[in-house]
Amino acid sequence: MTNAVRILRLLGAREGRLGVSDIAEKLNLSTSTTHRVLSTLHTGGLVERRNSPIRYGLAPGVAISPDRDEGERLAELATPVMTRLKDVVNSTIHILFMAGDHLEFLAAVESDAMMRVTSRLGRQVPAHLGAAGKVLLALGATDVGERLCREETLYSPTGRGPQTGAELREELDLVRRLGYGRNLSESEIGMYSIALPLRGYDGRVTYSLTIAGPMSIAEPAPDGELSEVEQHYLENLQAAADEIEALLGL
Repeated sequence: MTNAVRILRLLGAREGRLGVSDIAEKLNLSTSTTHRVLSTLHTGGLVERRNSPIRYGLAPGVAISPDRDEGERLAELATPVMTRLKDVVNSTIHILFMAGDHLEFLAAVESDAMMRVTSRLGRQVPAHLGAAGKVLLALGATDVGERLCREETLYSPTGRGPQTGAELREELDLVRRLGYGRNLSESEIGMYSIALPLRGYDGRVTYSLTIAGPMSIAEPAPDGELSEVEQHYLENLQAAADEIEALLGL
């Protein structure tokens, strides 16, 4: 892994900003090398610098995908848990992460039901339209969430869900209060999903565990309260997320 990628991953895993000497010490680099790489990243618009004292952080809109090896280890550990969850809720299970302002699918276990959401592996979804994306924007990639909340208009293929930054801000505030996110036909008509945060090896919210299925089966209530089916989903989703995090040693 190049020093530039190592520095970007370190900055992406931090809530606050770091100075040159802090970065050099954490990555076992010389201060001259660290300064040179940071200067290149700053010129390229990937990091931003604050003065007095000089501190570095990821530039707005920049998000670093999880390390491939970490993702593969997580998927391997989580798949048996996801399979059991799929059997209990009879729905498709995904683990997702943020890539820029989109969601990417890390792992999937597809439901055996005739009416089901198929695996989305290999696809990207705008984060503000997905249950997992709302969770990650609210609890993980908060800098990306804040940027999207400043947008006047947001892409909405179905005409449902947040269509402005102000509406997204309300959604993210709700996720922070409730601890979960929902997708009610926002990315695709007839599709439902509910998601919880999932911490990575560093203890930060990097992933989201999601149950996805037809809206007609989830039967979400129009008043925003969870239906009995959704409550069943959420209870078992939380148990699975806890089990996966325990396997990671968290």
